[in-house]
Amino acid sequence: MKTLRRDRYVARDELLNVRDRIRIATLSVAEGGLRVQTREVSPGKYLFLELDEDETYELAELVRKAHDSAGGLAWSRLSRRELSKLERLIEKSCGSRDVFAQVREQFELRTRAAELRKRAARPPRRPRWEEDGAVVLPRELFDWLNRPDPILELTDIALYVLMLFQLENATPLTPGGRLEGMGDDCAVVVDTRLGIGMKFDPDARFAHWQKDLEHLERNGLLALERRGHELLVRRGRRAIAVAKGRQA
Repeated sequence: MKTLRRDRYVARDELLNVRDRIRIATLSVAEGGLRVQTREVSPGKYLFLELDEDETYELAELVRKAHDSAGGLAWSRLSRRELSKLERLIEKSCGSRDVFAQVREQFELRTRAAELRKRAARPPRRPRWEEDGAVVLPRELFDWLNRPDPILELTDIALYVLMLFQLENATPLTPGGRLEGMGDDCAVVVDTRLGIGMKFDPDARFAHWQKDLEHLERNGLLALERRGHELLVRRGRRAIAVAKGRQA
């Protein structure tokens, strides 16, 4: 029995929409974007330049799958194989061979150059020497700050340092405070009725210090234990990991 071939004709209006999406999506690839053109192969029937009927249909299908609301293409919606085919068909129609590979290579070169400049700007590695009682912050705190929506605020970091200073120096600084335990289990005992101390916060910027401590606990920097009006503050798992790394 003869099988009828599915009609793979793509309407000219859709071809024009595909053309415009490709141009917008490739503005970073070539000035003005890559431009695929249409050609009339019979009255009212159009294909992309340099592509046959099957290739035109495949290109339109891939663009339809990857379209986004901004009028361009969401490349991440395609599999690696689909993306490779899309790039090949665009390059064939435009007559721009290996243009996507060249752009990726240039991007990688710029990325490596930026990383080299960043390394050169950093201070030389410092010998591991610390005074007793010094505080070392986890490197990831910088990453938490270096984002559009920082995980920590400066008041959080200041409060974290205040607690670590007391633990590292085995000396309470908060009013009526004391230390309990030893090693990683050592805790600063804070009297919640007296707070962290007006002398450290004359402008009352740490009015919500207990909630800030809870935020530090949720992020693994501190561990809290409530006992009546007392709050025991210990190193969290991240702080313990840093302390162990310093001993290595």
